[in-house]
Amino acid sequence: MGWTEITTGTPQLTLTNTGLLEWNTALQIKLGNPAWVNLMWDPVERRLGLRGVYAMDGLPVCAEPDKSEYKIDSSGPLTAAGVSVDQTVSAEPDQYPGDHIEDWAISNTIFYITLPE
Repeated sequence: MGWTEITTGTPQLTLTNTGLLEWNTALQIKLGNPAWVNLMWDPVERRLGLRGVYAMDGLPVCAEPDKSEYKIDSSGPLTAAGVSVDQTVSAEPDQYPGDHIEDWAISNTIFYITLPE
């Protein structure tokens, strides 16, 4: 019998209708396993994203690794930025600046989902 790779699955980012931003272990690993994240917003494209940071800057990550859950309460910052949250949106996040980045630049990568109008 041959070896089979065990993976963390597909990255998933979810914004709930209550303003909670949640993600799974696969995305936490892609973010660089940070304890802090920056919440990012592109109002023209309606893209909401996360960027891992490695200092006490941004929002602290509430980690529940035994449940494969990571989250931040983003309701306050979203309200301050004028972002309305009417429905839960969940998707495999896209990357900015894209898929072809160097490992050293992973902390500059934004993983985002596009919110409906």
